[in-house]
Amino acid sequence: MPVLERTMKTMRLADDVVTFSTFRKTMAECFSRNTKTRRPLLITQNGVASKVVIDVADFDNIRETLELMDDLWTAEAELDRGEFTTQEEEIRESHAERERIKRKLGL
Repeated sequence: MPVLERTMKTMRLADDVVTFSTFRKTMAECFSRNTKTRRPLLITQNGVASKVVIDVADFDNIRETLELMDDLWTAEAELDRGEFTTQEEEIRESHAERERIKRKLGL
């Protein structure tokens, strides 16, 4: 699995926060700036943070990172519960499986 790129830049509150009505009026400009700067765009409604616009590649990287973190947390929990096999056990099982396949194929 490839190493995830860190492409998204840190948001600048002075530059990257717009009201919903401003966003609606200047959507093309907002998207262009978001693409150019690689910084998230925070959209507010009634003075409250409502939505964040990010590039699709950044969204994919975030999602992949979360999936990897979930895999790590799952593995750590399994190790803590003693739910693992040693390398030697895996090798023995692999050899046994190979022998079963050979017998099945008549080799």
